[in-house]
Amino acid sequence: RALRDAVSTYPVVRSLRASADFPHRLRIVVNAYEPVAAVRARGGSPIAVASDGTLLRGTATNGLPVVGVKRVPGANRVSDGGAVRALRLVAAAPAPLRARVRHVYESTRGLAATVQDGPKLYFGGGERPRAQWSAVARVLAEQSAQGAAYVDVRIPERPVAGGFAARPAISVPQL
Repeated sequence: RALRDAVSTYPVVRSLRASADFPHRLRIVVNAYEPVAAVRARGGSPIAVASDGTLLRGTATNGLPVVGVKRVPGANRVSDGGAVRALRLVAAAPAPLRARVRHVYESTRGLAATVQDGPKLYFGGGERPRAQWSAVARVLAEQSAQGAAYVDVRIPERPVAGGFAARPAISVPQL
């Protein structure tokens, strides 16, 4: 009990387990939350957040994708439906792609993301995030998609790259 109380002020600690092998050994296992994004209300500071919406106050937010919220929750968890969907989407991204995502937001095409040195990504409702991220990776790897302003993966089996200067939108072949 004393050990749990000692770490209770650290939101990054998900769970704690201790086992003793007396007289000389005490094994402590700490299961920590992994920050996948940062939530930020207009004009506020970003707060790291885990994939399940748990706020990780005091955790560094450098390099994390930002998810906008109307207001930062007073509780320890994000409850806004749109923000929760955005967090699920970010959490499903492969680590190399997640590292390039800068902002996830609601657009006229549903969930969208801006990517460092890359096109805008459109996900729609984000119902199949793993399939959608797989489609994003396939499109970004295609030479024919280089220079696209956007990649639309609302239907992951039919991703579209478009917004080329003086070129029409293209459908990327299925693999």
